[in-house]
Amino acid sequence: MAEVADITDVLLKSTNGQKLATILNTPAVVKHFRYLLITDQPSERPESGPLPANQRERHLLLSLSVPEPNEAKDTVALVKEVFALVDLIDQKPGFKVETYKKLKKTRVDLDVELAKEAEKEKRDEAEEKRAAEKRKAAEERLARLSAAEQKKYEERERKKAAKKAQGKMIRK
Repeated sequence: MAEVADITDVLLKSTNGQKLATILNTPAVVKHFRYLLITDQPSERPESGPLPANQRERHLLLSLSVPEPNEAKDTVALVKEVFALVDLIDQKPGFKVETYKKLKKTRVDLDVELAKEAEKEKRDEAEEKRAAEKRKAAEERLARLSAAEQKKYEERERKKAAKKAQGKMIRK
């Protein structure tokens, strides 16, 4: 994840970023600061495959622990600098070409993984549906049989299950 380091360097070396770094080194702020996250990924992993680029929303998440009322003013400067960071990000900071390439590769890899997961999920659902239909058809066939034939069928199935269980015991 070298691209994260590149992005952090560019953002923190800007004027606003230097102010943000200074504020984050203040002990009064550090005790309330949890994380600062910049992303365009959804908060929950999409189940239906990757999101198209036009549906992705950018997010900047700042997490702080709730300060005591008399310490609330300590975090005001941090919040102001985070808003300045939003403006900086919107101005398209000059990242290295390699950084953009790494980000794109990471995004493509993730999209491929999400697409595979979605495809596997669809296959599993289709398989479950086929199995349910097969069970239902077998139950309907059994229901159409006479009582004697049903008893005979159930006896055959019981013997088959016992034989299968016995085979498993021997293999262990």
